[in-house]
Amino acid sequence: MTFPTLGSRIGAYPSTEAPTLGETASLRFDDEWEYHRYPEADYAAGEPTTSAGGKHIGASTVDKSKPDSLFKTLYRQARNGENDYHPVFIGALERPDRNMEWYEKEKLAYIGRMWQFDQNYPLTEEQALSPVSGKAFFDTTRLQAMLETATPPMEERYGCTYMYSKFQPTWAYACGADVSQGVERDYQALTLLGKKGNTVEDVAYIHANDIASKTYALYSNELGKEYNFPILAAEANSMGLGYLQELSEQGYSKLFFRDDKKEKLGWWTTKERREMALIDLANAIADGLLIIRFKPLIAQLIEFQRIEGRSGEIEYKSVGKHDDLVMSLAIAYQMIKNVKPKGNPIKGYTLVQETTTMGMYNS
Repeated sequence: MTFPTLGSRIGAYPSTEAPTLGETASLRFDDEWEYHRYPEADYAAGEPTTSAGGKHIGASTVDKSKPDSLFKTLYRQARNGENDYHPVFIGALERPDRNMEWYEKEKLAYIGRMWQFDQNYPLTEEQALSPVSGKAFFDTTRLQAMLETATPPMEERYGCTYMYSKFQPTWAYACGADVSQGVERDYQALTLLGKKGNTVEDVAYIHANDIASKTYALYSNELGKEYNFPILAAEANSMGLGYLQELSEQGYSKLFFRDDKKEKLGWWTTKERREMALIDLANAIADGLLIIRFKPLIAQLIEFQRIEGRSGEIEYKSVGKHDDLVMSLAIAYQMIKNVKPKGNPIKGYTLVQETTTMGMYNS
């Protein structure tokens, strides 16, 4: 839309990669910025406009499945005076046609999914920015603290391998892997943990949705070699067995077997075993025994929920799109808690402790 007499125009652009590249403007407005498909690329393409003296306004409803989004990061930085933006929060009751009576009535339509109500109708800035916590499976206070102190990896390879620390001879190491069908589908995810004393921390990751299982195994073998081939477990169900067999053919020397005779390769996932592994992981996070620095993993942990189904059954699953890193971490933690520095690989299938501790849940 142009205004010739004013020498000005208004342009509308789709949320594609760098849609405003080469354009200049005195004012740029990103509506529902949290939901743009390529927010980082869009921001980088339009940044020259603001740096040249133009203004930028970004407005959005929050998306609680994205605790570390660009929008939230810039907003928090603005609150702390760390950038040139001015933060403005508009609550659900700012409209003159709304009051608390309306608010409580509207809430009834969201029974069983209150996190969505808090997302769409926050009353306070803190409520808007807080991660999903109503039925969070993991301790969101711990996770939020991890998110705020998370650091970038010390080294990155192939666009999918992320390393946080080098091999330490006195540490124990273990890997857990989640295997998908690869190209343009769910992510391949491997988590490598290290342990010194009773404290466990993340050491390295592989995370990609554009590599096939054979390439994933190649990268896993390469990473394992750098850490003296730590015990590695992956689900034997579905695609996992092929990945493990590929690793075996490549010479990975410490693959996990679930029997003493070493005839049953891999971690066999049942509903009960999955739940108990997740409970073990939740207890470790709540007790401060696990240090995580990888932001994509922390985001997935925050999105993981304890959800009651229509018939009353309890499910543990993500409200986001993926839980691959969560599951690779859960398996890795089962491995690492039974491995001692300079010790031997685990024998047998006695990894998941029979515990009924449920104190990690927020109700």
